[in-house]
Amino acid sequence: MSRPRSPTSRRFSPIGRRIFPTISSPSSRERPSPAVRRRSPTRTRSRRSRPPAASRLAAAGLTRYEVSAFARPGAASRHNLNYWRFGDYLGIGAGAHGKLSFPGQDRILRLVKQPHPGRYLETAAGEERLAERREVTRRERIFEFLLNALRLTEGFPLALFEERTGLARGALLERAAPLAGRGLLELEGERLRPSARGLEVLNELLAAFLD
Repeated sequence: MSRPRSPTSRRFSPIGRRIFPTISSPSSRERPSPAVRRRSPTRTRSRRSRPPAASRLAAAGLTRYEVSAFARPGAASRHNLNYWRFGDYLGIGAGAHGKLSFPGQDRILRLVKQPHPGRYLETAAGEERLAERREVTRRERIFEFLLNALRLTEGFPLALFEERTGLARGALLERAAPLAGRGLLELEGERLRPSARGLEVLNELLAAFLD
């Protein structure tokens, strides 16, 4: 006999959800041949697993606003939206990552703090607190921006791309045009976004922007 739902579960109404398709990896002995792998069984399985979940979330009033995130109107994660829009953020604590932009100097830095808590505390007051300090080159910026921004179903304004990367939109649009022709990207006025098909093969779409 099934147990009755508790009053708490009946009252609970989530404002947001993340979903990730579960993909089983074959062992090395069972790994398919290259010809079989080209048919991308994991991508097919991922496509099959997403629509039922998406339909259930939509029925509950949650809208897909990112490749794996759903939320009620006005409840999208502000922290994640800043990250996905290539905004800056501070990394505080051991192992924390941060991103800082200096538009006047045409520089973007990625910073990583010391991962071990003891080492982090020992070096917290000096430059040694950074385990990594890397400058994002102009050549890398298109891919790094899109790696975040194309996760959003609404895409992004071209002006935001220029503001956050310091690059002209022409460099992006030239590379985006063939993908729009294949139905993976949509350009509407001043906004570029992934198509529904593009979202489902997002890794392939992004790989096209790798140098």
